[in-house]
Amino acid sequence: MARIWWNKATGMYHADLRINGERNRDPLSKYKDLAKVKLAERVAMRSASRHGITPENVPWEFLTKKYQEYQVSQGLDAGTRYFTRRLFEVIEDEIHITHVNQMTPQKAIDLQYKMTVAEVKHGNISKAKYGKVMTGRLIRELKTVMNWAEKMDYVKLQKWTMVEVSEPKGRIDFYEFEAYDELLQALYKAGDPDMLTAAYTMGRAGLRLGEMYHLEWADVQLSYPRIYFESKPHFNWRIKGDEQNVKYRNIPIMDEGLLTWLQSIARPSGYVLSANRPAHVDTFEKRLSEALKATGVRTHRKQLGIPHLLRHTFGSHCAQMGKSLEQIGEWMGHESKRTTEVYTHLMPGQSNGFSFKKSLSTFCPLSVLTTTATPHLTRNNAELKKLKSPSKTIESLSKTVMKPL
Repeated sequence: MARIWWNKATGMYHADLRINGERNRDPLSKYKDLAKVKLAERVAMRSASRHGITPENVPWEFLTKKYQEYQVSQGLDAGTRYFTRRLFEVIEDEIHITHVNQMTPQKAIDLQYKMTVAEVKHGNISKAKYGKVMTGRLIRELKTVMNWAEKMDYVKLQKWTMVEVSEPKGRIDFYEFEAYDELLQALYKAGDPDMLTAAYTMGRAGLRLGEMYHLEWADVQLSYPRIYFESKPHFNWRIKGDEQNVKYRNIPIMDEGLLTWLQSIARPSGYVLSANRPAHVDTFEKRLSEALKATGVRTHRKQLGIPHLLRHTFGSHCAQMGKSLEQIGEWMGHESKRTTEVYTHLMPGQSNGFSFKKSLSTFCPLSVLTTTATPHLTRNNAELKKLKSPSKTIESLSKTVMKPL
């Protein structure tokens, strides 16, 4: 029988199970929920080995099932899980592998070539099955899946750095300054504070959907002001790519309107989203998408109702302000500089048709909040009058947390 137990000496939960006749009591995690997940993974692998499944012959179908279960346990958003499913469908259609060890870096390169090269049939040239953007997204997802498989000992280590994925430049979509201002005002008038909070924070701090969903008031420092948060294994959630619980995000609040709004809804503890916060991140994504669509406000490329474009709005606007790519990448939590380079064409000095912006300040609810009674959105007016002005202005932030790295 497999179980976990607490070891006072190490301050961690340990496994207690037999593998191949030997007792295994390895440390798992200091967090109980995470330890249970890791134990379940070991039990699954033990069961697999009993049926002859080893790193040399793990079925591809077994990997796809376990990885999708892992995504659900980590609370990954529906968009990410969609691309994973799409990847598995493409692999099944194009290369027909049966075991995990058949997926090699060279096989991935061949798949990438097949996806982007046009076909010639009967002397006629047809379009490639997949565009460069979709191909890049799916190949990146493949590398993520295989890196995870290696950590789980489903396959031997391979050199996945040899699989290069080009990042498309100049194609990122976002809300322009005036459109974003219009979007916030429309969300405010709609009377749903959570959707306004989400759109405001994601668009002015660059949070991912899952990061916004799990954001707590303990992560928001209104007096500094900044948003500082780490992975939260006790909620079975981590910052993207943080398996060892060592990463963190430190993002300055550069918009006085956002700071004012957060001050007006602040609570001593709990989630930043209200008690009406959806029970699952997928539901939250759907609700936010519907709220964005209801405003009728479109992005630069005329798209409507896509929550992730709020994050791109933050990166795009920071680039238009002249912030360095290193700084933008740090605020947005990018693992690679190449990811941040999609905003290069928006920086001052580029022939892009966009004008230089001095600050991120847009819609500020302060005047609206203090002159109209909207109890369903904020505190009462007496409390609002006690709110102090932001302790640091945009100009002072520029001299401190916004200086180039």
